[in-house]
Amino acid sequence: MDVVRSGKGQIVPFKWPSSSCSHTEFVPCEYCRALFVKSCLWKHKKNCPHKSNEESVGRHRCQGAGSLLLPFSSEATENFKRDVMGAMVQDYVVAAARVDDLIMKFGSRLYFRHTHLQHRWQYIRERVRQMGRLLLQVRSATEAVKSLSDCIVPEHFATGVESVRCLCGFDNDSHAYTTPSLALKFGHSLRECARMQLIIV
Repeated sequence: MDVVRSGKGQIVPFKWPSSSCSHTEFVPCEYCRALFVKSCLWKHKKNCPHKSNEESVGRHRCQGAGSLLLPFSSEATENFKRDVMGAMVQDYVVAAARVDDLIMKFGSRLYFRHTHLQHRWQYIRERVRQMGRLLLQVRSATEAVKSLSDCIVPEHFATGVESVRCLCGFDNDSHAYTTPSLALKFGHSLRECARMQLIIV
């Protein structure tokens, strides 16, 4: 867990994969807690000796349940983790988002508003994933940014704008976006995150 949390060191899985994998590729079994490459976890879970009962085993359900044992930001509520984060595809975007305080606070607040509307949970997942993608894009542009809260300070405003343009397919010649609706969504989400950050400060 220390390696998963820090991104540094060597993972100790139940079985070594045939090829090298990033630490974000490993997910623990919810029963025996052993680490497996996420694409192989469902195979193990079918015959895990610690499984308490017979249940249907699906690839994404296994990954979602196991991901709840991975490090999360303290800003993520238990119900939000179970209903929203646990149902997402467990890739590198989700791995970055679940340990970011501001993204988890943003997602938890959306979940609090729409808890009673289960059909809105997918909408929350999409917005959390968008913020995770933005964070990774800004990180690739500058090493000074470690979290989403770093993205909304004045020093990194220009980098944030360029990252949004890159993700939305901005054309410098025509000054048009390939997906203009996504750029608007980024703007609304960042404004809400900035408001929350101001309250924290």
